[in-house]
Amino acid sequence: MHLRALAIDALGLVAPRSVAIQDWRLLISLQALRGLVAFYVLYSLINGKTYLQQEVPHGTISNIGTSTEYFDGLVDKHAFHAPGDGATTTVTASNGVSRTFDLMPCSDATAIDAAYKFNRSFGFEFDHLMCAFLDSDELVREFPSGGIFVTTHVYYKLVYRNYLSGGSAATCAADTSGLTVGSNPIFTNEGVPLTVPLRKKLGDVCYYSKEFSYLPVAPEAIEIRIDHTYDTASGVKAGTNPPVYVRRAGSDVDIKTFAAGESVRLTVEEILEAVGVDLDKRYAEIDSVNELFGQGVDAANTPKIRTGGMRVIAKMLYYNYNLDGKRSATGSHEPYAVLELTPRLAWTTLGQDVTHRVPSEGELAEPVSFGSGNSGRPKDNYYSDWERYGIYVEVSSAGIIATFNLVYFVNVLVSGLVLFGVSQILCILMATTCFGARSKMYSRMLYERTHFERNIAAYGVQAIIAAQIFKNSGKTDALTVDDLTDLLESAFSQSKDAEKGANVVVDAKRAFSRDELKQMAYYIIRSGNFEAVEKYTEKRLHLGVDEVHDKTINMNEFIDLATSGAIDVPLVKSIIHSNGVGQIEDSTPSPAAAA
Repeated sequence: MHLRALAIDALGLVAPRSVAIQDWRLLISLQALRGLVAFYVLYSLINGKTYLQQEVPHGTISNIGTSTEYFDGLVDKHAFHAPGDGATTTVTASNGVSRTFDLMPCSDATAIDAAYKFNRSFGFEFDHLMCAFLDSDELVREFPSGGIFVTTHVYYKLVYRNYLSGGSAATCAADTSGLTVGSNPIFTNEGVPLTVPLRKKLGDVCYYSKEFSYLPVAPEAIEIRIDHTYDTASGVKAGTNPPVYVRRAGSDVDIKTFAAGESVRLTVEEILEAVGVDLDKRYAEIDSVNELFGQGVDAANTPKIRTGGMRVIAKMLYYNYNLDGKRSATGSHEPYAVLELTPRLAWTTLGQDVTHRVPSEGELAEPVSFGSGNSGRPKDNYYSDWERYGIYVEVSSAGIIATFNLVYFVNVLVSGLVLFGVSQILCILMATTCFGARSKMYSRMLYERTHFERNIAAYGVQAIIAAQIFKNSGKTDALTVDDLTDLLESAFSQSKDAEKGANVVVDAKRAFSRDELKQMAYYIIRSGNFEAVEKYTEKRLHLGVDEVHDKTINMNEFIDLATSGAIDVPLVKSIIHSNGVGQIEDSTPSPAAAA
C-alpha cells in the first residue's frame, strides 16, 4: 500500500455515532447536569484555586521588646500619681500623637493591695502588693524560638536558712527577732530590722522567708518588634518582611497593616486590644475558666490578668493568591503574611529564678557552704526567688504559598469533561428506564441489536433489490454517468398527482438540478467502480472529472455499492466456508438425537 494511504489510515479519526433523542425531559435533565458540572469546574478554579500547587512555607521569627516614649512617660505619671488624680492619664509622644492609659493606684498601698491581691495556693499568697518602677530591659525576655515574655507581676521571695547546731532534735526560733548574721539582723527594710516568723523546718534547717509582690508599671507600653523571613521547600518563593495584616483569629478585619520591608511593631496595649483583653479584669470576666480559681478567701475568684498573666498565640501565616480565604479574588502571586492573634487565659510564668547568696562579702554563693576544709556544720545562707508572671507572646509560622501548575489546571478541565460524559450517561439511563414504552423504543435506538443470520439474509435481499433496479434501468452491461444521472433525475423529479395529472409543487430547496444530479453520479462512479476504488485504496487519490466521465459501473459494482456496510462478499464467503459449505447452524436437535 502507498505510504500516503498508510499514513491516512493510521492517523484517521475514529468517531462514535450519536443518537439525538428529542424529548424535553431529557433535554432539561442533561442541561441541568451540565450546568452543575460547569459550576463545579468554575468554582474549583476560581474559589478553590485548584490550579495552584500549594506548599507550607517555613518561617524564621526574631523579635525584641523595647521601651517607647509612652513607656517612659507612663512611668513618670505613675511616679508622681497621687490619690484622687484620676484613673487614667494621657501621654504625648514627640510626634504629637497622644494615647490614654489606665493608672494603677501606686501611691495608695491599701487600694492597690485590695485591687490585686490573690490567694493562689499555699505558699503563693499575693498580698502586700506595691508598684515597681523597672526599666524595659528588666521586664522583657526574648526566646530564640520566636516567643517574647513581658512581665506584669513579680513574686519575690527572700529565704534565710538557719542550720541548727543541735541537729534535727533542736528547735527552731519562732521568728528572726533573736537571730543575727554577725551583728546584723536577718531581714531589714530601709535599715529597719524586720521580724519574720518561721516558715518551716526540714531536718536541722530552719527556713525564714519574706515575700513581696511587685506590679511593674507601664508594661502595656512596651513595644514588640518582629522581623521574619520565609522560604519554601521547592525554593520557588523566599523573602524577608513581606506585607503583614494583623487580625484577630477568625476575623477578616485588618487591625493594623505593615508594608513590605517593614518590621511588625505592636505595643502590648495594641495586642491586648486586638484580642479583647484588659489587664485589670479577672479571668472570669473574659472567659469562664474554672480551674483558675484560687483558694481560701479567693476560692470563688479568679485573678486579674495583670497578676496571673496570659498567653497570646501569634501565628505568622504566609499566603499568596489570596489563599487566606478572606478574599474571593485570585490576587497576586507575591506572598504576604497574616498575623493572627488568639488569647489564652492561663497562669503564665517563667518559673522560679533562684539566686544563692551568702551573708559575708567575698564568700562563694553556694547553696550549701561548709567551714574550712569542708568540715563542721553548713553555714547559714540566703537564697532569693524572682518569679515572673506576665504576657507570653508565642510566635509561630505556617500558611500556604502556591505557584501556578499547568498540569493541575488541565486536570480540572479534564475532570469537567469526564463529568460531562457522566451526565450524558445518567440521562441515557433515564431515557432507557424511566419513560415506560418510550424507554423501550429509546433503548432499541441507542443499543443496536445484531443477529448473525438475519444480517447475512438482509445483505442478500439488498443485493436482489439492487440487481432488480439495475435491470429495470434497461442497461444490461454497465451504467454511464449520463445513465446514472437519468436514474437519479427520475428518483428526485417532481411527483405527479395520478388523479389530477397536475404537478405537485416542490420546494426548490428540496429539489436537485441536473448539474447537481450529475455530480452525485460522479460520486457513485468514484465509490462503486472497482478501478477507482483500488486507486483510492492504494494511493488515497480520487479520479478526476474527465476520468470519471469515461468510467462506468457494472451490475456487480452496483450491487457492491448498494450493499456496502459492515458485510461484504469476502466476509460472507469466509463465514459460509468456516461453517462448511451446505451446512447451517441449527440449535434444534434432530429427531434421532431427540429419541
